[in-house]
Amino acid sequence: MKAIFSSIVFVFMSVFSCSGQWTQVFTDLKGGLSMCSMNDMLFYSSTAAIYKSTDGGISWNKAINGMYIGYDSLLAYQVHCLYSNNNRLFGSTYAGMYISDDSAKTWTLSDFEFTSSISSITGDNNAVYVTTCGDGVLKSIDNGNTWFHIYNGIDLLGYCNCITISGNTIYVGTFSSGVLKSTDGGASWQNIADGLNYLNVNCIYALNGYIYASTRIYDPDMEFGIFRLKEGDTTFVNITGDVYNDVRSFSSLGNRLFIGTYGSGVYYSDDLGDNWVYWGQGCSGTGTEDTYVYNNELYSVTCCGWGLWKNSIMLNTDEPVQNRTSLFPNPTGDYLYVSDPCLAQYKEGLIDIYNSEGKKIKSFVPDGENKISVSGLESGIYFVKIIHESYTSTSKFIKL
Repeated sequence: MKAIFSSIVFVFMSVFSCSGQWTQVFTDLKGGLSMCSMNDMLFYSSTAAIYKSTDGGISWNKAINGMYIGYDSLLAYQVHCLYSNNNRLFGSTYAGMYISDDSAKTWTLSDFEFTSSISSITGDNNAVYVTTCGDGVLKSIDNGNTWFHIYNGIDLLGYCNCITISGNTIYVGTFSSGVLKSTDGGASWQNIADGLNYLNVNCIYALNGYIYASTRIYDPDMEFGIFRLKEGDTTFVNITGDVYNDVRSFSSLGNRLFIGTYGSGVYYSDDLGDNWVYWGQGCSGTGTEDTYVYNNELYSVTCCGWGLWKNSIMLNTDEPVQNRTSLFPNPTGDYLYVSDPCLAQYKEGLIDIYNSEGKKIKSFVPDGENKISVSGLESGIYFVKIIHESYTSTSKFIKL
C-alpha cells in the first residue's frame, strides 16, 4: 500500500512567488516521449515525430527524414527513447534502432537486427547500452555499429525496462526480478530485490553514490514506490513519501534530484529523497513521461497532447529559507486546518478538495483561519489543492 504521512512539506522556489513558473515551449497534440541534447541542439520525440531546436527551445522543426512513415504521414513506429553519444543520435523504436550522424538531418535504421523492442538507452565514454523487452541487455563498444549481449535472460528475466551506469557498475531494472547489478562489465550479475515493494522496476538512476529506482504494478490496482540503494548495500530503502503517482523519469542538477510522475507532475529533493517537494504539473495535464535538464532549466515531456514545458532551476544557494505547508489534524474526522505560507501572505486564492480518483468535490475560499469541514466525506484518501495565481500545491490527508 502507499505510504501515509501526517503532514506534507513543500519548499517553494522564489523569493517573490511561491513557485517556479512553467512555460510551454512546444505545443504537441500527440503524446511526448523523450528528450536529449547534443552540441547545443535539443531533440524531442513524440508519438508522431522527432523535433529539433537550434535556438534553445524557442523554435522547433520536424526531423524524421529517413524514418519509416505510415499512411497518415506520421511515424509508423514511435521513437520512445532518444539518446546522444559522441556526436551520434540514437532513436529506439519498435522497428529497431535508428541512428543519425548529421544532427538529425537524416536517420538510418541500424543494420543490427534487434529481436526485441528496445526499452531504454544509456552509455558512457566507453560504451552504449540498451535494454530490451525480452532479449536482455546489449552493449556496443563502437558507438552502436555492432552489439553483443552482456545479459541474455530467460523467460521474464529477459524483460528489462531501464539501465544506469555508476562508475564501473551497471544497474538494470527488470520487469519481474527487481534490480540486476554487474561490476565486471556484464560477465556476472547479482540480483538485488530486498526492500522493493514490487519487482517491476520502471526507471532507475545513479546519483552521488546512490541508486534510485521506481516500481509499479497494475493489478489489481495501480501501486508504486520510490526506493534508494546506497552503493555497496543490498537492501533498498522506501522513500516514496507523499508522492502519489508512479515515477516515469529521474534527472538531476548538482545534488538536486528530479522526478517526473505520470499523474501528479514534477517533484524534487535536495536530501537524497528523504523529502519530496512538489514543483507543479509542468502543464495543464498531469502525465510527465520524461524530465531533462539543459542549461539550468528542467524540461517536462508530457503526454496526452500537452507538449513540452520548462522551468528555470534555482539551487539551494539562491533559495530562501524553507516554508512549510501542513494539514492538521491528519488523519481527521470533522475538520482540517490548512497552514500555507502563500495563503498567509496573500490571504486569497482557493482551497479545493479532490478524491482519490482526481474528482473535485469541494471548494473553499480562505477565511484567515483556513479551517474547513470534511465531516460529510466518506472515509478514505483525499487531496487538498491550494491555488493562487500561478502557484499551486497539493497535499494529502486521510478522512477517518
